[in-house]
Amino acid sequence: MRAGRRAEAEQWTRRALAADPDHGDALNLLGILAMQAGRVAEAEPMFARASRLAPQNASYRSNLGLALRRLERYAEARAACATAVELDPGFAEGHNNLGLVLLAVNEPAAALGAFDTAVRLRPDYVDALYNRAVALEALGRHGQAAQAYAATLALRADYPGAALRQAAALIRAGKADEALPLIQAQIEADPDNAADARDVLADAHLALAEAALGRSGHLHWKQQRFARAKRAYERLTQIAPKNPAAWNGVGLALSCLGEHAAAEAPLRRSIELRPDYPSALNNLALARAAAGAHEEAIGLFERAIGIDPKFAEGHNNLGASLMAIGRYAEAALAFGRAATVKPDYAGAHMNLGIARLTLGDFAGGWPEYAWRWKVPEFPSPKRDFKQPRWTGEPLAGRTILLHAEQGVGDAIQFIRYAPVLAAQGAQVLLEVPSEMIGLLRGYDPRFPVLARRSALPPFDLHCPLLTVPEVLGTDLASIPAAVPYLSAEAERRAAWRERLADLPGRKIGFAWAGNPKHKKDALRSVAASAFAPLLAAPQTSWVALQVGARAAQIADLPRERVFDAAPWLKDFADTAALIAELDLVVSVDTAVVHLAGALGKPVWVLIPFCPDWRWMLERADSPWYPTMRLFRQSAPNDWAPAFAAIEAALRAG
Repeated sequence: MRAGRRAEAEQWTRRALAADPDHGDALNLLGILAMQAGRVAEAEPMFARASRLAPQNASYRSNLGLALRRLERYAEARAACATAVELDPGFAEGHNNLGLVLLAVNEPAAALGAFDTAVRLRPDYVDALYNRAVALEALGRHGQAAQAYAATLALRADYPGAALRQAAALIRAGKADEALPLIQAQIEADPDNAADARDVLADAHLALAEAALGRSGHLHWKQQRFARAKRAYERLTQIAPKNPAAWNGVGLALSCLGEHAAAEAPLRRSIELRPDYPSALNNLALARAAAGAHEEAIGLFERAIGIDPKFAEGHNNLGASLMAIGRYAEAALAFGRAATVKPDYAGAHMNLGIARLTLGDFAGGWPEYAWRWKVPEFPSPKRDFKQPRWTGEPLAGRTILLHAEQGVGDAIQFIRYAPVLAAQGAQVLLEVPSEMIGLLRGYDPRFPVLARRSALPPFDLHCPLLTVPEVLGTDLASIPAAVPYLSAEAERRAAWRERLADLPGRKIGFAWAGNPKHKKDALRSVAASAFAPLLAAPQTSWVALQVGARAAQIADLPRERVFDAAPWLKDFADTAALIAELDLVVSVDTAVVHLAGALGKPVWVLIPFCPDWRWMLERADSPWYPTMRLFRQSAPNDWAPAFAAIEAALRAG
């Protein structure tokens, strides 16, 4: 009712009340007119008086409840509305008003029941349909809420707020793509008053971006999803250019795509807009860490966790950068803080285990390293068997399956535990990668060797190979380090002896690259040309052990100084036979060095500044392999001193 007509109606109603002060309908109407004019405090006593004059009138009671709700006198409002629907159970408006009170006191389930009753009584009751949608949203039933808003709009296409709330519900239901055309239609219908619609549009693009990127904190999703996230975040920056989350998202998506340098500008823009934004500081730190700027990254991580001390991912990432520059004790503290702040943070626990193992703290390291099975991106999925995992119970008379995890090098290193368990009375089954079957054919006749994922014979217990030392409580003093514990086939050795017969001097095998899929391969592998200075060592012959795509790099070396063994290396049994006929192996950290160490062959290993945990810190030897000698980087990414030390050692004989 327009203001002029309302004033006229109010005038006539007041005249009626003057003639009959106890006229209930006049009091009720005057209250309604006052409510429409926003004079709720004036309306409430009129409804109250009408209700006292006609205590059986459900409408008066319901209107009283409506006014009391507006005045935030919720207990009285609830009582009035409840009385109204008791007086007239078929009064749809009364049920709707009761639902509104129940929503106001945060009882959405009860409110939904009231709105459902109102709609059942009057299916075309558009206000009740809308309020029902609001209650469904409050209950987190966003998909159903979107349908309820659609039903509202089907009855009244211009119902205020329903279209945007439908879009928002769709976004929360994970259907932001369906919300976009609804929002765009609202913007086009009234571009001059579209601020709220643009906010919802920004939410839609943010939801699309986050759905594409994933919220697990891990960056191992498909590239197509990263690209979709980037596009959605970029669209969000156009809609809301001062939204720091938009710029942060662009930077994160670029980092996920491996475009770390490009990620820095949007991340810095995000921080300009919101200097206290821990997520953006963390993501910029990750981009700088990817560029090798760990000192700068550490400062950024520290800023992020200074703002939010409970930012577990920030603590964990700080630990990773500290570890990358050799500050392992500090890294362990950072990982420990991450695990304290977020006790179920598997990645932080695993990293803490790695840091402690690297520091030689096996007792503290093994239990934390056991969290690896709960890390989503851990390269070896957890194996589930109906048989229990061995936790240290007696093994006499029982069959245990030891199954390999991670890489071939890990399997070679930890297969040494099979005889240890056999000495406790166990029948040991070994499950290993298929490429190791030939190598282990003559390992030990007591231990049947099975290819990974092949049919398994009956067994009582199982244990991953790298869990065995945890169960046994292995420390530095109790590592079973007797070598050789592997051997090569005599026939294959004889074949290699014949092939190498004409090579003069010491026969030295070498390999320059590991598995390119290893997450730290860039730190440990080198180009073949890095070995060129070593080839000039006197009285030496060099045998290339490299296989795979990077074996082609042998073309960068003087061929007259190198025997290329790759054409004959079909599996690890061939490589073992060749190593057995060599005097020395020099290699980066790859399966070759484990094989040489297990064969008891002298082996010199190039170790990156941030080493794999098993090589620990500073030592020039390995407690795992008595014939091994370690040549370490003294600074990140600088191999020159390590190669110079090997060259000097070769010349010294």
